Amino acid sequence: MVDNLRVKVDPSTGAVEVEGPEPFVREMLERFAPLIERAVQRGTGRRPTRRVSAGKATAKKEEPAAAKSKKARGGRVDVDEVLSRDLQKRRSDLDAYLGKRNLKSQMEEAAAVSGFLKSTLGRQTMNDTEYVTVLRIQGRRLPKNPRQVLLDAKNKKGFFHDQGESFALTTTGINFVDHDSLKKESSG
Repeated sequence: MVDNLRVKVDPSTGAVEVEGPEPFVREMLERFAPLIERAVQRGTGRRPTRRVSAGKATAKKEEPAAAKSKKARGGRVDVDEVLSRDLQKRRSDLDAYLGKRNLKSQMEEAAAVSGFLKSTLGRQTMNDTEYVTVLRIQGRRLPKNPRQVLLDAKNKKGFFHDQGESFALTTTGINFVDHDSLKKESSG
């Protein structure tokens, strides 16, 4: 007779819960290890934990108090401190990069910010926290819902594609940033 087997996966957060006999749990943890690692690398602030108990093993990602308090604050997006320090050193580069572009909407601005992070800092993806960090460094107006701006830039303009919680520029986004958004030289 087979014991109760249970696997619960939440790809948006990288949470994996496995319950059953120890060999089953170990096999499932190995299978879902890449998903858990991507969540950790995305910087969600969550770390996977593994617990093994008498004949039964369980694995569950646990959420630290800091992440819980972020939700309690109404979903406010915090500043990425590491990125903020990097950008302070490159403030003039950032000013010049965005100054060369004719940006008519927050969606276009998000694509340009992602282009800067990719070309200057080598960051292949951008999440809403990083987007807000750049806007704050620039002294620009913050969107009411930064994640929605990124989703709209993905769905309405085709500038991004999902990479878990982050967004990466598509060919359309790269072409916009590198060519279409540049201000035209006036021949006067």
